[in-house]
Amino acid sequence: MHYLRVLFVTLGLELPLIGTYAYLRHRGRTLWLVALSLGANLLTHGLFYLTFPQLPGAFALKLTIVELVITLVEGLLYWSLGRLKPGEALALSLAANLASLFGGLWLLRPR
Repeated sequence: MHYLRVLFVTLGLELPLIGTYAYLRHRGRTLWLVALSLGANLLTHGLFYLTFPQLPGAFALKLTIVELVITLVEGLLYWSLGRLKPGEALALSLAANLASLFGGLWLLRPR
């Protein structure tokens, strides 16, 4: 699948989710948290595409490991730079990454 298409799906799913959450829970930091999410996604998405093909193992195992690492990295960024509580940052990262993971898998489905 074309890289930009997948990136746009990821951003199209994750940024509104982060933005909505930030607006409801952290109104004074909504724009900052959305910008942080954009930066975090550009970083992790690029790393995903560079490393994923190089990893040994079955597709599902590689995908699980990489998605867990990405969730942790983005959660750490939301905690450290976004000033969210650790559990909140990790839960937000997990929710956003699950949304984009299932969106991406939906795009890969056989037609």
